[in-house]
Amino acid sequence: MQGLLSKYANRVNQITKRVNSTGVIYSDDINDMKKQIEHLSKELWQIHSLLIDRTTTKND
Repeated sequence: MQGLLSKYANRVNQITKRVNSTGVIYSDDINDMKKQIEHLSKELWQIHSLLIDRTTTKND
């Protein structure tokens, strides 16, 4: 999870630097960030579900 978060943060920083230097943001960059956020959200929900399953299994 830490690796994914670091990868996405680096990508956002790259885009931010380019936008600050050019004043332009590209729709491809926005779409790329949206995809990365969706992927990270899915990963978080999977981890959340696993933790909930383990908690309920231990309590049974």
